[in-house]
Amino acid sequence: MKREFMKEVISALSEHLKASDEVYEKVRGYERGMRTLWMEHAKRGAAILLKYIYLPRGEAEKVVDFEKLATVELAKRLPWSSKHTWNIVQRSRAACLVFYQPPAVSFEVRGTLTIHFDDEYHRLVTLIHDAYHYTPPEKRADRPVYIIHVEAVYDNSPSQRGFGTRIA
Repeated sequence: MKREFMKEVISALSEHLKASDEVYEKVRGYERGMRTLWMEHAKRGAAILLKYIYLPRGEAEKVVDFEKLATVELAKRLPWSSKHTWNIVQRSRAACLVFYQPPAVSFEVRGTLTIHFDDEYHRLVTLIHDAYHYTPPEKRADRPVYIIHVEAVYDNSPSQRGFGTRIA
C-alpha cells in the first residue's frame, strides 16, 4: 500500500480489531461465544478488506504499491515450529518467490527482503491478517513482517513467452 493511504487503513482496521477484542473479553473460554466472535469478525473484516485492500482494477493502481509484497511470520512464536523461514532470513535478505498454478502458469518474483517489528508496515500487515483471522491479544506477539521489495519478475510458464523471460 502506498504510504499516503496507510494511516486511514490502519485506523479502520484497528477499530475493527478493537471491537472484536471487547467481545473477546466477554466470551473468552466459551466455545459458542468464540465461534460467533470468529464468524462476525471475519464477516466485518471481509467488508473492510474489500473497501480498502481488494480493490477493482483502476482503483488498485492508485492505492497499492505493486513493488512490494508482504507477509506475516506466524511460525516464529510457536514452540514446535522449525522456524526455517526466520532462520533463513537471518542469513540472507535475498528473496525469491515462485507462484505456480497447475498445470502451466508459473511466475518468479525476485527482490530484497526487509524485516519489520514495530512500524507502520508491521502494523498494517498484521492488521490486514487479523482483519479476517481473529487473533486474541495474547497471541499477537512475536510476529515479524517481511516486506519483499520487488526487483524483477519472470514468467517461468512452459510457453514461448515463458521459460524464464523477464517481464518486469
